[in-house]
Amino acid sequence: MLVSGTVRDPVVGSGLASDDRGVPVLRDVPGSRPLFSVSA
Repeated sequence: MLVSGTVRDPVVGSGLASDDRGVPVLRDVPGSRPLFSVSA
């Protein structure tokens, strides 16, 4: 599952692993947002 830092930050220490997936350009989303893959 891909999530933004807004979702990733609160789950730190919950046992979920996250990997940096870069900062893509998302259509119809202003600005840049780093994305992370999250897995159990």
